[in-house]
Amino acid sequence: MTHYPVFLNLSGLTVALIGDGPEAEGRVPALIAAEATIRRLSPTDFSSEQLDGASLVICATNDEPLNARVSDAARARNIFCNVLDRPPLCSWIAPAVVRRGPLQIAVSTGGRSPALAVRIKETIAEVIGPEYETFLDMLYAMRDRVRERASTQAERGTIFQSMARGPALEMIREGRVEDAEHALQDALIAVESSSGLRAVPERKAC
Repeated sequence: MTHYPVFLNLSGLTVALIGDGPEAEGRVPALIAAEATIRRLSPTDFSSEQLDGASLVICATNDEPLNARVSDAARARNIFCNVLDRPPLCSWIAPAVVRRGPLQIAVSTGGRSPALAVRIKETIAEVIGPEYETFLDMLYAMRDRVRERASTQAERGTIFQSMARGPALEMIREGRVEDAEHALQDALIAVESSSGLRAVPERKAC
């Protein structure tokens, strides 16, 4: 079986977290960052009804009968459930993640070797440094200008590919942030000139 990779918008949704050890605590920061509502449940007095209304379940205990009960209860309610380090009990698995601001790169081995996933994550982290967060913010800031100049998805894609593959990222690595901003602007002008896109004049202040 191959898992389907997906990023979830958990803002305002309830995540049931069962466990009171470091494994459970380690899941809390990412859930808070995702703006999820965390429902902490004690392993000692768990009941299946406590999962009612949850959108996601995370179970982090070493109690094997309890792990199975949680998995079964979640499955009966059609709630995706992750039981840490127990792939057969999981309907979803958590990847190792490299985070650079809004940029997230997830690595999964399908539950076969979390240790290898961590090693791959560390390798990626050495290549994808903090400059990518700055670069992503710059590209995002250019979105409205690109949309003003390109009316189709294909045209916008051409412009953004030119920006993404240009020299701006290397300039950021070298600390030349202002030069990188100019390079993105130059890329936009170059694509306009070569493709015949209509340049839209800057709006004048009222």
